Amino acid sequence: MTRNEMPSASGVRIAGDDYQWLNAWRSCLEALHEDLTGSTANPIVAVGVEEPDVGNGDDVVLHRTQPPNTYTQVKYAVDNRTAVNLEYLTTSGILRKMYRTYAGLTEDGTPVEMRLITNRNADPNDILVADRDGRDGRLLPRAAQGGHRSARGEARASWAKEAETDEDHLLDLLAHLQFDIAYDIERLQKDISLLMTANGLRSDPAAVALGADWVSKQVMEGRRRLTVDHIKNAIDTLNLQAGSPWTTISVATITADYLAEKAAVSIEWVDRMSGATDWARVEPAPPATWDDLATDIRSIPGRLGPNKRILVTGYMRQATGFLVGTELRRVKGYEVGIRQGDQLWTSEEPITNNVIAHAQEGNTDGPDTAIIVNFAAEAAAGTIEWIRESVLPVSKIITVTPKGGVGPKAVPNAAAANSLAIAIRDLARNHTRSGDLHLFLIGPLGLAVLLGHHWNRLTTTHVYEHLGVIDYTLAFTVEA
Repeated sequence: MTRNEMPSASGVRIAGDDYQWLNAWRSCLEALHEDLTGSTANPIVAVGVEEPDVGNGDDVVLHRTQPPNTYTQVKYAVDNRTAVNLEYLTTSGILRKMYRTYAGLTEDGTPVEMRLITNRNADPNDILVADRDGRDGRLLPRAAQGGHRSARGEARASWAKEAETDEDHLLDLLAHLQFDIAYDIERLQKDISLLMTANGLRSDPAAVALGADWVSKQVMEGRRRLTVDHIKNAIDTLNLQAGSPWTTISVATITADYLAEKAAVSIEWVDRMSGATDWARVEPAPPATWDDLATDIRSIPGRLGPNKRILVTGYMRQATGFLVGTELRRVKGYEVGIRQGDQLWTSEEPITNNVIAHAQEGNTDGPDTAIIVNFAAEAAAGTIEWIRESVLPVSKIITVTPKGGVGPKAVPNAAAANSLAIAIRDLARNHTRSGDLHLFLIGPLGLAVLLGHHWNRLTTTHVYEHLGVIDYTLAFTVEA
């Protein structure tokens, strides 16, 4: 393994510029998606990059049809030695400069939004930074709580002093300032790739780099405001077009989806799930229930209007992904897509036959059938044990596996995923003449979404979520 060397001053500057161009290209893609889908009443009409006369919000500016526009400061760090806290905001002068910029831009009464984007981590020991809301990156409403003598009150006084203003004006700034913290390049590139997919563009790493390089060339040529027409021309010039744009929906139960604000429908459930970490968030925490989550998911079609080509984004587990797919079923006229790793898996892919194998075991008497989709790992034995210990009313247990073998790469591409989903559905049809279905999913999320999308002309289906080891819980019931 080659040892990393400390970057040169030029290397640090170039890395910082690249981070800025990537953020600007992401904003261009947001503007393009809003234009193509008509998903917002106040769309971005141009993206400013290093715009003059706007103070410390000039790195990326989002110009909308009507105010407020968004003024962004982009700050890149080569390491995590300095966290985002009052000391950093003071030493760098960011808080003071951003307040002056905000005050100047709003002096005539025009509303604006401010944003700080950085790959630096948040300091959990900074009282106000720790108040940051994971949904929108703002420090309010928590930062405004507590009296003047409380810990928060004393922190507000320190922040106001550094901003060279009073507490009321500080809170006004914080109401309109988003802290996009710990936004590292890897996640930024993934978000850009997803936005490119949503716009019907090539979304591989080379395509992402082409977009960022285009932004840098515009700046070098003196073009500091990029209109939607400029962006569309760049798409043609760079040969980035790959298909039709998608309408996006976001469902987040594991961790926040930073692209949720760009989705036509967004369902945010992270705070209502049990567990303090991404790995532990599996089921709703009381008083929230699976039924509550199902109600929110079942509201999706009614919020999509006439849009029928849907890209599913966000972070969720398989049972939830299956339910989302069933609400966007092909029989209702929908086509669905979902990013699986670096690939886009869609229901539009051509299919091949003879792609699955299955084994059947008898069980205690009962009218129902259990189907185990055993793809990602050899876990069927534990699932069968749980089914029997739980005395589910099933007379047969069917384990489905891919012909190519079980494992992390059992579903190699989009065509395989769509073929497997249809084959599993057809198998379920052939083996269910009476009673209900009990479905257990051991495979990639993309397959779960596609399976739900194709799940029709079947019986009532109960889908289970894996809690760990060999424990499951009933999550949703679907009429099919």
